[in-house]
Formats: sequence, structure tokens, C-alpha cells
Amino acid sequence: MTLTRTDAGGQASLAPRVRVPAIRGRTLIAASAVIAALLAAIPLAYLVVRVAEADRSAVADAMWRPRTLELLLNTSGLVLAVSATCLLIGVSGPETTSLPSVLTSPIETPSRTAQYSATASP
Repeated sequence: MTLTRTDAGGQASLAPRVRVPAIRGRTLIAASAVIAALLAAIPLAYLVVRVAEADRSAVADAMWRPRTLELLLNTSGLVLAVSATCLLIGVSGPETTSLPSVLTSPIETPSRTAQYSATASP
């Protein structure tokens, strides 16, 4: 929130901004993180409930099927690929080259992207 005041000459000037207390900001961030973690845990909680209701032999059979191993390997490969790509983009950063700045800003306006394409071409 910006406040205005008048100085001795009657001219309007901007006063310092009113700051939100740091404790309130930290509490908001912590509450947001807890809510996000709880939402992300919903599928895991669903699986725990379903496994608890199922017969142990049926669960063991499902765990050792070839399709389960295939899904586990696909998921692990996806985790590694996404992590490596994020690390590459994050470490290279916009300071070293102009390409990662386009990659790291997915909400880039079309005109800015077109401008980058026009200036990047030989």
C-alpha cells in the first residue's frame, strides 16, 4: 500500500511503503505449503486405504506382475529426465545465454517470443 503526503511546499510525495510483518508472510507461505502437501498426498492416502482393504495375497500378486515393474521403470526414467532437464535449465540460467530465459518463462507473451525469434535468426 502506497501512501501520499505533502511536503513543506505543498507538493505531493510518496511515503515509504507499509510493509507486511515478516511473521504473517512466513505463516502464509507455511500454510500454503501444508495445503499443497495435503493435496499431493490424497492419491497416496487413497492407495493406502485400498491396500488395507485388499487381501494380502492379491496385493503381493499385483506388486510382482511384469506390468508393475515396467511402470516403475518408466516412472523412474521420467523422474530422472525431468530432474536433469530442470537442473540444466536452472543452472545455465538466463545470465549465460538468452535461450534459457525463454525456456524458463513459460508465460512469455507471443510478441516477445516473436521478437526473440526474429533477433536470434541469422
